[in-house]
Order: sequence, then structure tokens, then C-alpha cells
Amino acid sequence: MVSAWDIYAEQLVTLGYGHPLWVPEPCVESGEICIGDVGYLRAGGFRFIFSSMKEQDNPRNTRVGVPQGFQPFRPPGHQLVCRPNEIMQGQLHSANLRLTTLSGGVSVDAPATSGNAILRYHCSDSSGAILLLKRAGHYELLDCRLHIKTYMLEHFSRWHEFANGDLGIGLQEKEILFVSGFIKTTEWAAAAVRSGGSNGELSISGGFLPLASESGEFSVSMTRCDSPAVFYRSGPTRSETERLTSENVAASDQCIFLHYYKMKSRIIWPTIRAAAGPHNLPPVSEDPEHDIIDNLGLEDIESTHDNPDVCISFALTSRVCQSSTFQKFDPVGCLLDYILEV
Repeated sequence: MVSAWDIYAEQLVTLGYGHPLWVPEPCVESGEICIGDVGYLRAGGFRFIFSSMKEQDNPRNTRVGVPQGFQPFRPPGHQLVCRPNEIMQGQLHSANLRLTTLSGGVSVDAPATSGNAILRYHCSDSSGAILLLKRAGHYELLDCRLHIKTYMLEHFSRWHEFANGDLGIGLQEKEILFVSGFIKTTEWAAAAVRSGGSNGELSISGGFLPLASESGEFSVSMTRCDSPAVFYRSGPTRSETERLTSENVAASDQCIFLHYYKMKSRIIWPTIRAAAGPHNLPPVSEDPEHDIIDNLGLEDIESTHDNPDVCISFALTSRVCQSSTFQKFDPVGCLLDYILEV
């Protein structure tokens, strides 16, 4: 069964802003996503496990605890990159969508004046996705990948044990991620569509900006195609009173794009060669080979850890893996599998 979050992520990841989150809202229990959070992705959202950059007794780490031997991540220096207004445009959409008209024949560049205004897009493929923003998206990134790699190599095995042993989540190594950055905004609306063919027409109506009026329910439909599947949502959910009183102070706590690191290990088995004499095999190395990659779109890098059996690899996600089906969309995990197979 096709999922909205997989369509959405696969269609918008090529924009280069990071991993698109279908569920940008902060978690009720752990709050908004922060740099240094360790967790995993589920159903289009980020699930928090613990914060690597907070103390053990911090409220964010006391709810379920922290891994054994926990040490906070304290990278030296100041490597936090902040770019306010990183995304200024009100519409981000997949390459196969082309904005055509507003209802009433108004130019696409003209502001809408009616709560019933409709944005129409031509979809040249069987799938498409769009993100509408009411205000700018703000970017933050912890730019110290060598420190992050070193920290993950030292502590990752305990993260995995904690997630599965203590918490019983049942995660593969490649599912655990370290949050290194994000783009956040105040209000958003998202849509993902899939149909049995191409050349469909996607229509978006309602009061959500970039439409000028606030009235009307946000809705999405698709026509001129076979068996369309249409998914859409918007947020955050606020009462009318909250909307009116907090209009000028709304927090940018909605994480629309996520940057992260992942890691996977394998045991390097000794090579067996036929030869005369006793067949005594050397002991198996207890040091696994590790591959750590990010989803930031960085250039390919390979570096050697202090242990010669440890190799750390970074790679641009889209160069190696683009999912051809609507299975769980995880290009970084796919890349980890690829690295360890070759």
C-alpha cells in the first residue's frame, strides 16, 4: 500500500533542502526537534529517543532515560550555521508539477483575493508533491562532521542496544539517526498525490497562503487521471483565538526538512585460502567496519579512523539510490546497504 509520507519524501527530496517530513509538528512528549537529537523516522515524522547534547538529568532525557555510559556531545568551537529566511518562496513542489492558473483566469503571479481561489497544477508523472509555506523557512546546521563521526563511532553501539534492549523499539542500525540540522517554519500545508497515469490536474483550494484570504478549508483534489490517491494535511492546529493573538509571535517550530547522519556496521570476516599444512583460522576481528553517511548532499568522502579496520564513508544520497517503487522511502539507508555490499 502506498503511503503519503513516502510519496512526499521521494518527490521533494530532490529539492536539496534535506529529508522532507510529512509530519513537521513537535512531539507532544519531547517537544520540537533539536540538533543533537537521536531518534528514527516513522510514518513521515521524527521519533525522539534522547538528546545527545543535553545532560542526563535534562527533562528531555529523563522521560525514558539515556544509553549506558552516556556522555553529552560537546563539539569544540562554534560550528552552528544559521540562515534565517533560507526558503522565501511560498510554494515548493516536485519537478513534475507545473503551476498553470488561479481560478477565474487570474495570472499565477497575481495575489488571490477570494477565499475560494484555486491553484491548479499540471502533473506530468504519476506522482507529485507540494509544500505551501505561510512564512519563511529558517535553516540551522551543526557543521562539524568529523566530530560527529568520531562521537557516533564511540557511542553508536550503545544507542542501538538502548533502543532495542531497554526501549524494545526494534530498530535496525541504519534506522537510527543523529539530527545535524533542519529547516523550520511557522505554518505549512502539504500534499502528495499518486495516480494510474500522467497528465493529471492537481487543484488546491482554501485559505492557506500563498492564497491571500484566510477563509475556507484547505483541500486538494486531482482530476483527468485514473484512480487518483490524494493525501493532504496542514498545521499546526490552532484555535481561532490562538491564531488571532499569536499571529505576530508564532514560533518557527515546525520541522519541514531534516538533516541527519546514519551509521551501519559489519564484521570483516577473514579470507579462507586453501594451502598445505594445518587449517588454523586467525581469530575473527572484534572491530566491525563502519559506514557513516549523511543526507546533506555533500561531496563523496572516505576517511580512515584510528583503527585501520574502520572506514567512514560519506556520499551524496541521490547519486546512488533513487527508489523505483513506493516501498519505505529511505535513500540514506539504501546507500548504507549499497556501501556494505561492494
